[in-house]
Amino acid sequence: MTMNIILSLLITIIPVVKLTGTFGMEYSDAIVQVINEGDTMPQMTAKVKWRGGLTNSGDKHKRNYNIKFIDENGEKQNRSFFSLRSDNHWILNGALTDYSRIRNLVSTELWLDMSQKPYYINKEPEALTGARSRLVELYINDEYRGIYAFGETVDRKQMKLKKYKNNIFRGMLWKGMTWSNSTMMNYGIKEYNDSSYIWDGIKLMYPDIDEVCPTDWHTIYNAVNFVCTSSDEIFADSVESYFDMPLVIDYLIFLNVTFAIDNCGKNMFWGCYDQTKDRRLIPAVWDLDCTFGQTYNPADIHPVSLGPDKDYMTEWNNLYLLKRINNNTKYRQAIYNRYIELRQDVLTPDSIYNRFSLYYNMLDEAGATEREEEKWSGDEDLAGNVLDLSSERDFIKDWIYKRIDYLDTYFNAYDSSTGIKEISEQKDARLKNETIYDISGRIIKGIPYKGIYIINGKKHVK
Repeated sequence: MTMNIILSLLITIIPVVKLTGTFGMEYSDAIVQVINEGDTMPQMTAKVKWRGGLTNSGDKHKRNYNIKFIDENGEKQNRSFFSLRSDNHWILNGALTDYSRIRNLVSTELWLDMSQKPYYINKEPEALTGARSRLVELYINDEYRGIYAFGETVDRKQMKLKKYKNNIFRGMLWKGMTWSNSTMMNYGIKEYNDSSYIWDGIKLMYPDIDEVCPTDWHTIYNAVNFVCTSSDEIFADSVESYFDMPLVIDYLIFLNVTFAIDNCGKNMFWGCYDQTKDRRLIPAVWDLDCTFGQTYNPADIHPVSLGPDKDYMTEWNNLYLLKRINNNTKYRQAIYNRYIELRQDVLTPDSIYNRFSLYYNMLDEAGATEREEEKWSGDEDLAGNVLDLSSERDFIKDWIYKRIDYLDTYFNAYDSSTGIKEISEQKDARLKNETIYDISGRIIKGIPYKGIYIINGKKHVK
């Protein structure tokens, strides 16, 4: 019976990944097969283990996995899947507490589409500040395990940071593991130890301290120290020498749009391209399951505190860097201008929701929705609750439209110029029957795609 189910999956529109082996906290031998559009790749040898923080505790059922491909001699073997990068290290993310199963996937894609490229993009045109992935269905030892995202990792290679070479620290990468002083919560700066791979709540990701010890913490220490101790005047004048500010502003907007409660200092990366030439830090995203109105507590997945009309910056943001930017007149205007720009396309409610809808339609067509619900509904990973992807889809749609409507008003207060700005499609539609003037007072036909226009004596900007 199980084999018949597997064979029926081989011709679905969603790839199938099959793992064979016995897995736990440590890497163990495995056989991996990938079936895409009915085509089965040859069996591949790998080392596989469970991965994650809370999702890796002993009582979890829908595990996440690290896969490291090896050749017949046990050496690293790079592999490429689904037009993604070539690498030996891949991840299977099961989104075990996400009632949509696709929040992390969609949020990461949204970030990669809305965020500006890092300042060194002309030198490294393939640099990315997030890990791409593809939807798959997973079998382990011929047992169906459900919907997963199979994808890349955020590392030196993904961000195209300069390699450690000739005993010189150049590209550096760190990850926020928990909320702490070093993740810029402004509780007071702590000293670092170059012989440790952990500084307060930050973990060194590159170079590997097992290969390069002592390491070098000074670049990120200086940035955190600057944020936590500089005067308002010095902060405004010098923050751009410590951080890639266009990307940081995009990250602030991204957190507000997605309401990412677990990613403001914790669950994010900071990279430095080449600290011997430029010390600016670049943010990269990670682990975005707690977004779009859902918390990490499966027993209370949609709390009122994560409603679409809540103030993220006041109630949830723990990253002191963003607090200081948010309170600075110069950067508030920059945030507003960037939000207005993004609202023309990538941050329309339709555009955001369509990302979810695309994957939901794919899952429905493949029959994966039914299989996932049958497998995991009522499981302890979900606190015994029913898994209903259709219901969650409706929740997300309603949440997105209300959230963007709220943010249109919220970010309008960031604009230091006079006049009232109305930027949502719904508000534009209500204005189409009014007489519209350009900035010179001339009547124009229709609302312009971009620019300033006047209706009923009020100035509007698109």
